[in-house]
Amino acid sequence: MGVLRQKSGLLMTGYVTLDDYLLDDGSEDEIHSENVISENDGRNLKKTKWLRDMTGDLNMVRKGQMGARKQRRYENARLLYSMADAEDICEDYSDILHSTVTALSKLFIEDGNMQAWNTFIEKNEEEQREFLKSCEADETHEHCSCSDGSYSQVFDNCEQQASDSHPLHSAKASFSRLNRRFRMILRHKTLPLEFMAVNEKEMRKFFHSNVLPISEWSSSVLPRLQRLIIHALSQYLSLISKSVVVGNGDEKLVKVRNKYCSFRPPSETLVDYLKRIHGADNAGKVS
Repeated sequence: MGVLRQKSGLLMTGYVTLDDYLLDDGSEDEIHSENVISENDGRNLKKTKWLRDMTGDLNMVRKGQMGARKQRRYENARLLYSMADAEDICEDYSDILHSTVTALSKLFIEDGNMQAWNTFIEKNEEEQREFLKSCEADETHEHCSCSDGSYSQVFDNCEQQASDSHPLHSAKASFSRLNRRFRMILRHKTLPLEFMAVNEKEMRKFFHSNVLPISEWSSSVLPRLQRLIIHALSQYLSLISKSVVVGNGDEKLVKVRNKYCSFRPPSETLVDYLKRIHGADNAGKVS
């Protein structure tokens, strides 16, 4: 059986649309003003409570629950502030601090420095690098107290004074400062002692004559083991060394320089020291 569709007898007297829920501009302004007033009231209450907790102009807040140490610090601060005038209490310490002028400020204050800086930045990269190298050389000459004519006179006795006057320049101390890897290599019995002696003699002679840090000694193209020995000799003589690639990268040499303004190597050469410690080790084994 089917159900016949009949017309409903209900009557709708009114329609509810979204217009009844939309607010005009006036009502929105009223609601916004009410919210602002309520927020301001909350802030005012918090501010009033905060001001009530403040102890005068001491800028200190006293809480209800305070520990003994905090309470003692609070009372001590109140005592100190009570003995000072209110006008003297401030957070600006510029009157008691010394004014400092940074290097950047000096650059803009002094016309000569600014002119030199403008001249420097107008140079290209290569010219700037050459200028900086020349400045480093000038500083090195000023830092070193020796003149060119007194180098040979001063450093003729350096080798003797190094080990005799200070234990840090002795052969034992210099060998102990070597890298652990170098010490293990040098303790090996099958070392090219003649190669070591010749290169150490050349390095000593070169850096006795060329003391400035800009001076650089270069070895010939060497295999790996001999390059390691050159690095060990450099450390033994308190020098700085680095391996440099030559050509296509298959060959390398070692460049050595002195970072100090003086050259004070141990009086005993590395070869003589190794012979001495090897002889002591052999004597200990025999006994």
